[in-house]
Amino acid sequence: MRSRNSWLDSVVDAARQVSAAVGGFLFASLGWMVVVGVLTNALVVASGQASGASLDAISADPTSFLTPGIMGASAFVQSVGIGVIAVLLARQLADEDGVEPRHALLGDPPGWWGWSVAGAAGALSVGLLPGWVASQIIARFPELGGALAVLAGAMQTEAPLGKALLVLAICGSAPLFEELAFRGYLWHHLAKVLPGWAVWLATSVLFVGYHLDPVQTPSLVPTALFLGWLRWQSGSIVPAIVGHFVNNALASVGLLLASGSDAPEISFASACLGTLATILSCGAAWLARPRT
Repeated sequence: MRSRNSWLDSVVDAARQVSAAVGGFLFASLGWMVVVGVLTNALVVASGQASGASLDAISADPTSFLTPGIMGASAFVQSVGIGVIAVLLARQLADEDGVEPRHALLGDPPGWWGWSVAGAAGALSVGLLPGWVASQIIARFPELGGALAVLAGAMQTEAPLGKALLVLAICGSAPLFEELAFRGYLWHHLAKVLPGWAVWLATSVLFVGYHLDPVQTPSLVPTALFLGWLRWQSGSIVPAIVGHFVNNALASVGLLLASGSDAPEISFASACLGTLATILSCGAAWLARPRT
């Protein structure tokens, strides 16, 4: 009876520690996003007033004054911020875990190179299904596509420095710092009390929810599952970072090369074939993985 109570106490203690670690991260990240949102709005107002617009005109259509530079700076600072929060919390909780902060953030050493190859190969096609889902949502609810339309417009303006900052945020800070946060820090702590498949699903839900956009959140589910699968099977966030980078880089190139407001149509057949190609890449890596 005593051993059973001891086991139950250890489970409760572990759950309490995980709740504190995960809850602390979510609370701090939400606070940081609020701060970034307030600063972004302040920059939009300043940009509008610098162009001679009144406060009424700015409040009526704030996106008209959202420059590529402001968008890039906001996205960069937000993603770096949640990554820094994860790093600081990992360092603070290192003694409780009994592991180095590096392991709590990065997982195991990358080891076999095949997982990173699968991340790069699968990312070449994983974005087709999210693109199709996003287009279907916007077609049915055009008012929800404002954020993506602003992003597409910003990538096609004559503002090289602003676009460079936006690309840096999309292809640089987002793949690195978002992976450190979601499939690094959060994965490490959730794995203490949940099986691998549940951690995979939970971190995927948190990742898509982080984007806080009615179009991006549902459409990014396939990408989130793909990146989480790489983390789960490899034990490292490195393949997920590679896949995240390739996926975002392709999206950035597509936006930069798009003509005006015309975006390439993604058919349902293309989305299905892209998903199949990603699954085959993942399956090939799983079959070819070293066995011990």
